[in-house]
Amino acid sequence: MPNTPSFREELISQIPALQLLMGLGYEYLTPDDALAKRGGKFRNVILEDVLLNWLRGVPSAAWEYRLGTYSALEWVLERYKEKKPKDPTIAEKFNTYRFADYKEAVIKLLGRVCAVSVKTMEIISEMQIDPFFNCSE
Repeated sequence: MPNTPSFREELISQIPALQLLMGLGYEYLTPDDALAKRGGKFRNVILEDVLLNWLRGVPSAAWEYRLGTYSALEWVLERYKEKKPKDPTIAEKFNTYRFADYKEAVIKLLGRVCAVSVKTMEIISEMQIDPFFNCSE
């Protein structure tokens, strides 16, 4: 009898991925633990306490660089969060955005925005000017 390969996803991709991540120092969460960290919401892809801990580690200068009324980081987070349209027809037919589809790109973007924000605030500090200075006045 020939040796038939397994096509069970948990065996061919999920378990090896978990083993790799745990080897890199990530903590395994059981499905129940992950659900609890999501506040009991199945659709909530971000583990909010993990995100908040990461955000607490962001230098304060990254939060000081403003794009209008938001810090650059707040602006990115606001633009990429999932929102449900109020109109039920639009929500049903056109609401295809899922943060999970863009998660890795957003994480990279946040890192870049953080670095640019910190560097910009350093430059402003070195120039010793008011960051809200208006040249037209």
